[in-house]
Amino acid sequence: MPVVLRVWSVLTTRVAIVRLMEILFGCIAFSLGIYTEGTNRNLYEIFCKATWGSFFLLTILIFFVEFTQFQTILPVSWKNLPITVASFGGFMNGAAAIIFPLFVIRNMECLTQMNRNHCIAMIAATAFSCLNCLAYGAEVYLIKMKQNEQHGYMASSLGLLKVFEVFASIIIFISVDKEDTGTFKNIHFFWWCIAVYCTCSLWSFTVIVIVIAECTGKCPFPFGRVLAAFSTFSVLLYISAIAYWTNFIDDKLEQKCSTAEDCRWMKVVIAAVMTGLNLIAYTLDCVYSLKKMCLRVETT
Repeated sequence: MPVVLRVWSVLTTRVAIVRLMEILFGCIAFSLGIYTEGTNRNLYEIFCKATWGSFFLLTILIFFVEFTQFQTILPVSWKNLPITVASFGGFMNGAAAIIFPLFVIRNMECLTQMNRNHCIAMIAATAFSCLNCLAYGAEVYLIKMKQNEQHGYMASSLGLLKVFEVFASIIIFISVDKEDTGTFKNIHFFWWCIAVYCTCSLWSFTVIVIVIAECTGKCPFPFGRVLAAFSTFSVLLYISAIAYWTNFIDDKLEQKCSTAEDCRWMKVVIAAVMTGLNLIAYTLDCVYSLKKMCLRVETT
């Protein structure tokens, strides 16, 4: 099938302009991140650079597909895919803008050990990551505000909550470490939390894939009821996880952290905070799912 280019005026639409900004900001942030690559890379540095590089490529792909109208032959729901990528891009780039200075620039001590150009490049990468977060947020807003267009599930509050749930789980996974929590007397609860994160994040990611692949109609049970049931189950699981982190922080709160342990303590706090935020997200997910299910029952 030959490539059919759209009218060139499509490049002047607000969504297209925002996507071009995303491509520019992502390219600059990724290039600066690669330029400042250190010898002692940690998981946070890999996360930031992977975020900048992957969403730079994904945005180029989406822009090309819409410009050539290839979305009409792709076996995916195009009313759900772009806003899903934009939502993930906003959350991930926002997290990278916070994580990069806290766990990469700070650990490298660029002011004393690195040359001035590297230090400026790392600060600039953080700034462009923040700009990219704002650009992706603007794309989500523009897509949701489009009139005379049918919006998909991922553009709804439930869809955005699913994206946040997966995003929060990613931040938790790169933050938790057995060595950081190994001094807690009930280490078995730590592995229970890992099982909770894996189960809930896998389910949320599976829902996103099912919606984008337009397979909701193939579910042997009413899809809305399945979502409501599992969101309720996820709330109960996350309550047990937040109880673990509350006990762990209370157990360590009176101990003073040395300079070498500050980074580990910050990672524990991030994991605990993101667990709490994800509990709120799953609770809202549960409330919205039950409300939606009840409205469907009333209408029938």
